[in-house]
Parts: sequence; structure tokens; C-alpha cells
Amino acid sequence: MFYIIQNLFKYGLIAFIILNGCARSFNPEIDMGSGYELVPGTPDVRMDAKGFLDDDDNPFINVIVQINKNSLIYRSDFNKRFSEIEIDIRIVDLITSESRNYIEVFIVDDPSQHIGEGMYFVFSEDYEIKPGDHSVTVTVTDKISDKRSVRTDRAYIFDPKNPQTNITSIRLSGFNPLIDPDNYSVISTYDVPAINDSLKFRFLVSNQFDDKPLTLKIRLLQFQSDREPAYPLAARNHSPNSLPFVGFRFRNPDVIEEFTMNINTSGSFPKEIILKRPDEGNYRFEVTIDTKSQGGSENLFRARDFSVKSANYPHILSAREMAAPLVYLMSRSEHRRLMQIEDSDSLQLAVARFWLSNLPPNQAKSSIEMFYERVEQANMFFSSFKEGWKTDMGRVYIMFGPPISVEPTHNQMIWAYTFDLNDPLYNITFRRTRPPSEFFPFDHYLVVRNSEFFSLEYQQQQRWVQGLMR
Repeated sequence: MFYIIQNLFKYGLIAFIILNGCARSFNPEIDMGSGYELVPGTPDVRMDAKGFLDDDDNPFINVIVQINKNSLIYRSDFNKRFSEIEIDIRIVDLITSESRNYIEVFIVDDPSQHIGEGMYFVFSEDYEIKPGDHSVTVTVTDKISDKRSVRTDRAYIFDPKNPQTNITSIRLSGFNPLIDPDNYSVISTYDVPAINDSLKFRFLVSNQFDDKPLTLKIRLLQFQSDREPAYPLAARNHSPNSLPFVGFRFRNPDVIEEFTMNINTSGSFPKEIILKRPDEGNYRFEVTIDTKSQGGSENLFRARDFSVKSANYPHILSAREMAAPLVYLMSRSEHRRLMQIEDSDSLQLAVARFWLSNLPPNQAKSSIEMFYERVEQANMFFSSFKEGWKTDMGRVYIMFGPPISVEPTHNQMIWAYTFDLNDPLYNITFRRTRPPSEFFPFDHYLVVRNSEFFSLEYQQQQRWVQGLMR
């Protein structure tokens, strides 16, 4: 594992992934959440900052910080293992440049000693601000390792003393027992784990006029997208019009939910919409306000895009989540039979039987751990409109590990697994199908497939099932 991490840092794959590996919005009215920005050895941090008004119409920013407890370093003190973290929050008024800092220090218990607790340490605090646009920077420092992670967000809140017809950005929350078994937890990423059984959308609307009511049109849309695992490297290249090549289609989405809400008086009104979590796929929750009755020339619009993925995404915890990536080590027919097992205990037994019937006893634990570590890392590095492990880059990363070097160009990426850059067999080329834009906010890279890769990938599959991976 140390060799993998060293290579990731040494050859810049981490930097490429952070810049290109996740969804990002090109439209300020559409929020897509943040990426994972995972750097091994540093705290795994997610954050969200949104502006609101309290019951007395005083503006504030609510800052949520979620820290994966398993990404922290722990030390022992008698019978207790704990980590110490420092959370530094800096809020900057983007109009006046006025800034304020807040520092909090916490002790986090080792989750392995507290079975049943959530995987995440959650910090939530409200900070009084002036109306307007603000930048929020959160720095989380692991005081034991002295490693830190930095996340940024922007938060806007309108002036309640000078009301204008307006709408804030939309905060997405889900009911996720892994984070909080009793309350809705903020979802800061594009990805929504399917373990959330319902979703809450929270936003603030202001109406300038007493005698001119507002109508909010609310819709939940589903986009067509590729959801299948990556094809073998020796398969045929996808045709340009196929869904695996296109990846994601914004045009002509299906309308899953549609309804209206009315605001008949002036003032600021918090709105919370709770919907049943939809099936796996890519969605948009949007709010449109027609301002023509108030003399406006354009509609007000805000949206929150999101993708429902496997139950514990990006983590691999359930038997079904462990079975799904084995498609890269099995034939399609074998894997189809495996995934047809409905009972969780029977499926878990079948997964264990697959691994243990192939691996030498002394190699089983390390090989299984390495495989699923790579699956989780692929989920964080390459997540887009489908799970990171299902992407072409995810498949190559899981099967072969990080490359020795990366050769990027404008719409092409070469991962080298040899020092001979002219060797076509051990240099894997990815091509981006189209540049990211407002209507396609993803970096969608596909392998340039070649029949000569058949023996290479077969050899790698055999190395996995024989415990020869290092």
C-alpha cells in the first residue's frame, strides 16, 4: 500500500484526479456538490456552507464539516485510543474583504472501540454574518500526524432589510444512519448513497411584494446515463452514438415529480421539501420562480444535481457491494449468476467462496484488502455519473494499480506501466469523449481498446485470484 501511495504522489496522479476526476458545475445556479479530494494520509473531509435567516431575520452561515474517522491517526492512553483534530474556519465577505477566523479542537474516539457509532465525526456551527456573498474555508488538521486537509465553499444570503424577490442555493440532506442514526445529514458531494431512504431539500425564498404572489414550480428530473461496469480492455471501442461513449444525456429528461407552491405575502420563507430517495441514477431537483407578474424579465432558477449510487458509496460494506466489482475477475456469465443471489448471507458466502477457493491461505487477507481498497479509492478518484469503479479509469486502476507515470494532453491521457513509453502493450491510452461544459459537467475518459490487451488483462486477473498482487 505504501508503494501505491508513493507513486500517486510522485507522479502527480492525485493532482490530475482532483482536478478532473469528479463532477463540477459550470452554472452558478446549479449546485453539483463537491468532489472527494482524497489525498492518502490526510483527513478525509467533506464540508458544506449555506446562508440562512434565523427566526428574527438575522443572517447566518451554517457550516457543516464531516470527517471520516478511519482517515485519522490514533494514539493510546491507557485503555483508550483517540485522535485530536483542529478545525479552522475562515469566513471572508467577498464585498468588503472582511474576514473572521474560528478555531475548534476536538478529541475523536477510535471507531473500532465503539461499535455501532457512525463512521463520521460531524461538526456543525452557525456564524453570524452580514448579507451578501461569502467565501468559507475549512482547514482540518490531524494533530497527531500534523497532516491537514483544506476545503472551500461559497455561501450567499440576501438582505432581509432590503427584500428582493430571490432564492438561495439548495442544501441537500439525507437520512443516513452511517453518519447520524437520528437526524438528516448534509450531503456535500454529487453522490448520494442509496442507504438514505429519503432526501430533504432546503432553501430560502424571499418575496418583495405583498400584493404580487409568487408561484414556485418544483421538479425532480432523471437523466439518461451509462450505469454499466467498464468493458474489458480487449473489447471493441464504443460507437460514438452509444450510451457508454456519450455517458450522459441532458436532453429530454424524465420528470419524476412535479408540483407547485405559492407564496402570497412579502418576506423571507424557508422551504423544506422531503422526497423518497429515488432509485440509482442521475437526477436534478430544480425550483423555478416566474417573476413576470412582478415586472421581472427572467425566471429565477436554482437546482441541485445529484447521483444516487450504491448503498454505502463510496465505501464497500455490504455483500452486494463486494460482489459487484468481481465482474473484473470473473466471466460475465459467472458474475451474472453471482449477482442473481438475493439473500445477503448467501451472497456473502458466495463472495467468500470465490476468494478463498482461489487464494493461498497466507495471501487471502492481504489480497482481498488490497482489492477493495482500490475499489474504494477508484470510487473517490473517478466518481462521475456512475460509480468510480465502473469507469474505464477505475477498471484500470483496480486491475493494474497506479501507473508509473502519466502523460496528459488536451483530450488524452496515457498511463504508463513501463519506462518504455513506446511499448504499446504497457502504455494505456484514455481519450476524453468531449470537453466538460454546462451541459456535460464530467471528465469522461474511455480506454482506447485493443485486442492485444486480452492476454495482458487475463494475466492480471490470474495474478489477483492467485494472490500474486503486491
